[in-house]
Amino acid sequence: MFPPTPAKAAPQGLWTRHLLDLLAIQFLFGIAFSTFYLLPEFLKLELSASATEIGVVSGLGLLATVAASPLAGWWLARGDRRSPALVGAGLLALSCLGFLTVDRIGIWLLALRVLQGIAFSLTFAAVVTRASEIGPEQRLGQLLGYLGLAMLLTNALGPALAEFLAHAFGWKLVFGQAALWALGAVLVSLRVQSGSTTGWSAAELYLSLRQVDRGRILYASVVMGMDLGVMFTFTQPFALERGAERLSALFSGYVLSAATVRLLFATLADRAGRRRVSRWAMLAYAGVVTVSAALTPSTLFVLGVGLGVVHGLAYPALLASLLEEVTASDRGILVTAFNASFSLGYAASLFCLGPVADHWGYPALFVSCGIFSLSGAWAIRGQGRPRRRDLAPPADTPAGAAGQGGPS
Repeated sequence: MFPPTPAKAAPQGLWTRHLLDLLAIQFLFGIAFSTFYLLPEFLKLELSASATEIGVVSGLGLLATVAASPLAGWWLARGDRRSPALVGAGLLALSCLGFLTVDRIGIWLLALRVLQGIAFSLTFAAVVTRASEIGPEQRLGQLLGYLGLAMLLTNALGPALAEFLAHAFGWKLVFGQAALWALGAVLVSLRVQSGSTTGWSAAELYLSLRQVDRGRILYASVVMGMDLGVMFTFTQPFALERGAERLSALFSGYVLSAATVRLLFATLADRAGRRRVSRWAMLAYAGVVTVSAALTPSTLFVLGVGLGVVHGLAYPALLASLLEEVTASDRGILVTAFNASFSLGYAASLFCLGPVADHWGYPALFVSCGIFSLSGAWAIRGQGRPRRRDLAPPADTPAGAAGQGGPS
């Protein structure tokens, strides 16, 4: 493993070489990882998988993400940022190469999905934690939005490129090119700096997460993960049943709208109230999931646009609200807890709702999930007035820079 190296003092502005490195990792890792958002199509067309099997294979990687979260939290609490990012990207590259040999649903396929889940847990937590340390506190929501934007762009590019290559040249080329993107993330990860060593204990984890306010945010993250899991996974076989031939329109619409939201409304959550924006976005999320029961091939793009708007607002706002006014030792733990909660909701939707689709049809799946999604908005009710600190001038202006310190 690489030993932690001391972090340099963070510059006052938002755009630094360190942030650009993190954005590059997000982009390269994201293209490789997003290739597997098209995995349900591969499973259904190449391996004749049922909805339940699709849910199990897709969800297992997410359970691995949850299971790896304590490891990621411990690693980050020791001050290391480079090694988790590096190891995660390397595991993703190995798993992509492993898919070149997959020809049936079995132990080997499931093991590769476990590797991908661990890879995401390590790299995501390392990149987000490091980004939260080098950016101005007043612009945390904006920074996390831009970081998410780098990944969002790959949510469209990865599946679209994979679908083109699969139809033109076959799935082996799809998995081979994904491995190359992941190797690129490995190389850039070598440039990531580490933070200060803070130590970690189970008691610290308990004290950090036991606060009711944080528990509500983490529950909302579970619900949001469930919503995105349903939309990304079960719209694909549902659309194929209804005659769709190309599925990338969903991802294209999703990324187009999410990217637009995060560019044009990057400071909305920081200024209007991170919790308030999260709550209204979660309500809209429930609506998008519910109306997906009426999906047709021609509405895939429109559903993608709606999904991108609500997720583009909800995810960075909810994560930024969790990271407000936390200590250095808490930050890595909370990032991994948020990621674990989101992945747990994503996995639960796949394991629990796949059988619903098999027995009662996909419309019943989307309606039941949409109704339950309302509980996420309810959990974070009554919050959202912007704090004085949230309304402070950006740190790269004279007024804002005066009170800006180094990374926490």
